[in-house]
Amino acid sequence: MYLTLLIIEDKSGHNYYFNFMSALGAWQLVTNPPKNLKVLDPLNIKRLPSFKNEHKIVAAINDLGFAKFIAGTGYEFLDLKPSETIKQMY
Repeated sequence: MYLTLLIIEDKSGHNYYFNFMSALGAWQLVTNPPKNLKVLDPLNIKRLPSFKNEHKIVAAINDLGFAKFIAGTGYEFLDLKPSETIKQMY
């Protein structure tokens, strides 16, 4: 299971940051956003093809490798262990 980051912007320009526990749920939200909401996909999860269940989408990310999946997104730190992230901050 992967945590997936999405940013949702309402009409007034307010941004809401969400961590989804489901890659499939996040994929469904970015490929079929609700009306009146702008859904930003910083990890570019919408590039994945359609999957019928969570296990298959996670297997596809695993096959590619999470580091390769997030490469070039600016969120490469998500692939670090917490102790490595803290070291980079200081």
